[in-house]
Amino acid sequence: MATVYKKTSTRPLPESAELYARKGEQFARWRLKNGTKKTAPVTTGSDGTLKIRTEATTYTAKYRDGQGIVCEVATGCRTKDAAQAVLKELTDRAERVRSGIVSQTDDAVRDWLAEPIADSMADYLDHLRSKNRSATHIADCERLAMRVFADCGMRTLRDIAATPVERWLANRNAEGMAPRTRNSYLQAVRGFCRWCVDASRLPDEPTKNLSQNHKNQLIASMRTYHRAFCSSQRHGGDGYEEGVSRIELADVG
Repeated sequence: MATVYKKTSTRPLPESAELYARKGEQFARWRLKNGTKKTAPVTTGSDGTLKIRTEATTYTAKYRDGQGIVCEVATGCRTKDAAQAVLKELTDRAERVRSGIVSQTDDAVRDWLAEPIADSMADYLDHLRSKNRSATHIADCERLAMRVFADCGMRTLRDIAATPVERWLANRNAEGMAPRTRNSYLQAVRGFCRWCVDASRLPDEPTKNLSQNHKNQLIASMRTYHRAFCSSQRHGGDGYEEGVSRIELADVG
């Protein structure tokens, strides 16, 4: 049966507490350092010592999820009515999974969307370490991707979108950032997003369509650079610039 309740816990009896009885039950009263008066029921611990029993200030929801597993979720609500509204949303989600309207994977993604990007980034970096990627590569992935997210004001996974990233890349292009450098930022973002999809933290890769558009822009930029460079080296050039251009184009994608 789905329900909401406030969790209780016990802790040692404060040294300054005064015991008293009310309606046959034992209580303790004491003052905090700031002078606030506190009271709490008294119970006997498993070790025979007296303890006070305290109740959480917010409600916890208890229900069965779409897989039939009993879950307890902190609602963050101080009133029972608000907590029951959260419980209804949770049980409705579970029913959609059980009825096949929503897959378990899609339902799991929903729980991650409101989480900070930094939390998933930490897990992504652990994933890269498990793949024996170099420390330099891992540090670059974090630095490049997090700069884009920070500059675009993206704080949670739900915030990640193609348009702000595309605008960010366009602004860097206007500032004169080299094509390969811009591509490095894009690939860092895409690598993180692809991992989030594989880990069921994003429903799809937000920048997947941006990649081809940006690739075409980079190729055009590199060809312009190559023509300008070749023109300046037309008398006495050794062909080195052509080799550089090929490497840069091969790295785009």
